Amino acid sequence: MSCGVNQEPEAKEHNTLSWKAPYMFQSSNSSRQITAGEFAARLLAVNANQELNAKHLRVLKLTREEHPRYILSMLVFTMAQSLISARLSSKPQLAEMVEAAHRILLLNLRGGDSLVRIGDHIIDDFELFLLPMVLNVLQQNVSIGNIADRYVSMRALLEACCLMRLDRMQKDLEAVMTGESTTENLQRAFSVYGLRLYSYVNIEVSTPQNELRQELMEWYQARAATFIALAGEYYWAVTDILRNA
Repeated sequence: MSCGVNQEPEAKEHNTLSWKAPYMFQSSNSSRQITAGEFAARLLAVNANQELNAKHLRVLKLTREEHPRYILSMLVFTMAQSLISARLSSKPQLAEMVEAAHRILLLNLRGGDSLVRIGDHIIDDFELFLLPMVLNVLQQNVSIGNIADRYVSMRALLEACCLMRLDRMQKDLEAVMTGESTTENLQRAFSVYGLRLYSYVNIEVSTPQNELRQELMEWYQARAATFIALAGEYYWAVTDILRNA
């Protein structure tokens, strides 16, 4: 994968991640196993599902700056969750098929070669610290200094972000799966996942909570609850795809 890295942009940013033909899918046929290409298209269709996203976006009221972080974060969540669930599945070769689907998704990402400013898509300090090392593993050379202002291809950023958050999501899942009730375990997982998503999209204010105005506190709480609900709905959407894989 040859995705150049530069300090200055050489192409316009693409804030919308979309899919290129020919990997479109037809109605599910339960008598056969879907291909990796079909699986990739169905994963992306979750993110493109207007009905799924619209009700939550009405509550979130994303700013212009938050929108690209939301798009990237939800696609990364979809990819990471599909691989985590596949690895936990008893189905042979499912994880291998999902990994192949991820490679196809990355290869066919519209605007994948376009350069984007890292700081417009990633705001987590720990991820910004790790990113140069992860990009180096992906054979992308970027200096550590002033990493937020560096430019990298959308494809490389998506792949690197998926690697970082996959590890974090796996550790989060292991930490909350402590009880005997599957329902309670999942609710705890959705809460942790949702709050992670919130932190990836929104730059948290540094003002102590007891100094925040009541209406602002209620606004933050509503947003947090919305991201938790999003995590749950995306989880079940991915589970449905895996069930038919």
